[in-house]
Amino acid sequence: MNGPSVERHVSVNKFERKMKWLSSEEHYRVRISRWLDNGVLGLVLDILEAVVSVVFAICYVVNSYSPGPGIPADVWTVELSCALFFLTDLMSRGILLAESFKSMLCWNTFINCLVILPVYPAAMFVPTQYVPRIPFIVITTCRRDSSFWHGGGYLRLIYPIRFLKCSMEIRAVLHRGRSFMSPVMLFGLMAYFKFLSVIFVAAGVIQITETSFSADVTNDGDWTFFNSLFKSILTFVYVDYPPAENPVSKIIVGTLLVFLLIIIPYELSKLFDINSLYSSYEHDTYHPSHHSKHIVICGDLTPQRIEQCFWEVALLMDPFFAKRAVYIQGSVLDADAATRAACDTAAAIFVLTRKTGHEDVNVSDHRTIMRAIEVRQVSPAASIFVQIHLSTNRHLLEASGITNVLCISEVMHSLLAQNCFCPGFSTLMFNLTAALSDVKVDHTWESRFLHGASHELYSVTLPPSHVVGGLTFAEVAVMVHTQCQSAILIAIRVPVPEDDADDDSSSSVIILNPGNSYLCHGNETGYVIARDRTQADLVLGMAKDPNWGSSHSASTSTSNGANDPLVPKASLQQTAQLTPDKAVSSPTAAAIAKDKVKHLSNPTNIKRGLGARKKRTARTIMWAASKLQETSERHKSKKMDEFVVDDVPKLHFPLKPIVVVSLGSVFPENLEFFIAPLRAPTVKDHHPIVLMSSELPSEEVFAHIRPFSDVFLVKGEPTRLGSLKRAGIEIAFKVVLLCSEEDFGTASNQLLADAGRLPLSLYDTVKFLCSPSFASGLTYSTELCDNLIINHFFNPMIKDIVRELVFSPLRESKLYPGKSKFSAFERNFATSGLQRSSLFTCELPLDFVGKSFAYCFEYLLLSDAILTLGVYRCLPPDLVPGVSPQSTAKARIERHETERAVPFGYVYLNPLASEIMTGDDLLYVLSHKQPCWA
Repeated sequence: MNGPSVERHVSVNKFERKMKWLSSEEHYRVRISRWLDNGVLGLVLDILEAVVSVVFAICYVVNSYSPGPGIPADVWTVELSCALFFLTDLMSRGILLAESFKSMLCWNTFINCLVILPVYPAAMFVPTQYVPRIPFIVITTCRRDSSFWHGGGYLRLIYPIRFLKCSMEIRAVLHRGRSFMSPVMLFGLMAYFKFLSVIFVAAGVIQITETSFSADVTNDGDWTFFNSLFKSILTFVYVDYPPAENPVSKIIVGTLLVFLLIIIPYELSKLFDINSLYSSYEHDTYHPSHHSKHIVICGDLTPQRIEQCFWEVALLMDPFFAKRAVYIQGSVLDADAATRAACDTAAAIFVLTRKTGHEDVNVSDHRTIMRAIEVRQVSPAASIFVQIHLSTNRHLLEASGITNVLCISEVMHSLLAQNCFCPGFSTLMFNLTAALSDVKVDHTWESRFLHGASHELYSVTLPPSHVVGGLTFAEVAVMVHTQCQSAILIAIRVPVPEDDADDDSSSSVIILNPGNSYLCHGNETGYVIARDRTQADLVLGMAKDPNWGSSHSASTSTSNGANDPLVPKASLQQTAQLTPDKAVSSPTAAAIAKDKVKHLSNPTNIKRGLGARKKRTARTIMWAASKLQETSERHKSKKMDEFVVDDVPKLHFPLKPIVVVSLGSVFPENLEFFIAPLRAPTVKDHHPIVLMSSELPSEEVFAHIRPFSDVFLVKGEPTRLGSLKRAGIEIAFKVVLLCSEEDFGTASNQLLADAGRLPLSLYDTVKFLCSPSFASGLTYSTELCDNLIINHFFNPMIKDIVRELVFSPLRESKLYPGKSKFSAFERNFATSGLQRSSLFTCELPLDFVGKSFAYCFEYLLLSDAILTLGVYRCLPPDLVPGVSPQSTAKARIERHETERAVPFGYVYLNPLASEIMTGDDLLYVLSHKQPCWA
């Protein structure tokens, strides 16, 4: 049984041995051909072919101006060398390395034959006057009366074919560089050289046919090559009668003219089709300058997010944007696109995520993380700023060494939560991070709102010790507001003691309004709210205030360690922890001494050394952290079903609930960042929180919500009135609507798509900012996340300041961003004696009504160390739609909490010092506890 199989095996081996040489030859021929088509050597050969073809065509033009019957010696040598080069290339690449016989029979082979063969070897048999001195060629001739060019006849029509050879080789080189230019540019250049070659060929045809029997007149007169080219151009431009009388010339030029009339519309239609398929930004390249830095913004820049950048005519024509912004289409995951954007030399790279859309946020985060990791590898020296959705994905970036991470869900939910007990909080944060020009204040509310929005955060250096040494932070803040054109000092950077410093943590911490618990020693870094850098720099040049007299020095010198900035003065918590019967009542204007009223009415003349102001804080609410911890431990054992309720009004809450309505198809994630600020110990009232959604959360999502007290779940459709009533919307203290991200970013809903971004033109931006919904804080713009991450590059401290303002209620919670990197000083901050402040709103005290903002600012600082940032100016109740007019006009502080209208007005950041306060104003204050006037 083994015999036949052996024979078959032997026969197969014999056949393979016979075909071995042929198959091996074909294999290597194909490999070499493809290597030349795609390799560097093939590119060099193509470039050399293009250069030689241009030289070959120039030889023809020089020949046409030659006066003698023979060819000049140098021209003939060059022509023969070029022809030999073309012949060698044709034999090697065109024939020997051809993959098939059909590939030899093409237009390029025909053009090569017409160009090469008339020169070599055919021209060697034509009598000429010159014998070339080439070692390997021997030509014997004795006649000098004729050649292919000199002597007349139509055989000279082979010479203009050289222009087609030029076009063919140049287009081959352009095709090699297709990866370095856009398809539209490539096609346009190839068509341009094609048309140009036809015009040059027509010029040569006109010249040759008109001098067919008198070739020597081509070097002078009307039929030189230049004159013929000019007439050829006029013929094609004006589509006029051919400027020749020879019938052959008319036939050939007419044929070429018809060819162009047919081919030009065809080529233009192809060009427009290609232009519609490719973006003009797809192949753009940025060339960095050695004298300036550049930044790269990449990520999920959807058309809805950057549409105005590409289509807004005002921006594209604005020289500021045209000279400073380069739009490049591509992905940083593509090495070529990253190179075109010069990512390796960028000073900073921003990786933005997709803020809205139909996509799962985890998928979007993972794609953003992949981009950030690739950017870190491409540009290890650049500062990288990344946006992601979920805080649970932050560790993936931190493991790659990327620390500048902003979680959109953290910021969004924290802002919405603080809007519940601090009206206009999100608008206030936006105004602090956005850059607008200053606006002159007039009688309109828009001017006051824009005046506040023009202020920004700046870092400054405090004056030396002989000016501010021994003064409390509250006293220095009063000096800054008085001497620096109403700038507001809101925070200070405190150095960490060497004993508490860690190797991997910062050597200093930022503290918002430490009040009287911190004594300044001079030259510290402070942070102010000012109109511009010029106003902020006034802080360093402040002079010593003579009003801080000896009484102040005496009061501070008796305290232990007064010269140590980390040793606190008398804590306000001890003063505030009073029993109800010992609570200090709110003083009225009549109760204030006349001399004190005289000084406070003019803030610049205050005798600040004449003793402490009468305290305004009558009662405060400070919830014990231990009680919250007990509630958290008790709720950990509960199941989700125990949190689900069917009818909220039947529970009869002692406080009105905060109802959160989710319009999405799934339960929103990261709601713990919304709940935690509402459960902070510094908040006066902990209202019940009702979460309504069409679907209950998963166990993984609910695990982060379970530890909080007084949180309830309601399952129902948010579009049905009955479901909303079951969630308690009729008795709600605040209602928060979480829009569905699926509704944004669709081309069919431009209204919702526009809600996801801010217009870029100045007119539309101001129009959006001054809309009542945004100015009042009822609308939140996700553009704040872009402002934060981009301004962090120009102002690195803004992230720390905004984090303190936004996440201060979470500082004692594990949800606080960056808590794992706290130094020992920050972890044991309570033992340092320093006080941190959070942002609150409170009603304006009655005896401050009619006083100036400077009066209120300085009084609260000197009496309670409460720093006022601005006001939320409510509209009078009779001007609010849907609110019944009041019979008597009363200030908000005079009404009971249940009778006060929902705040609706506008945010007024850092008002003018002379701004008169009204009874409808709410104060934005930085305090270590929520103020509540008795």
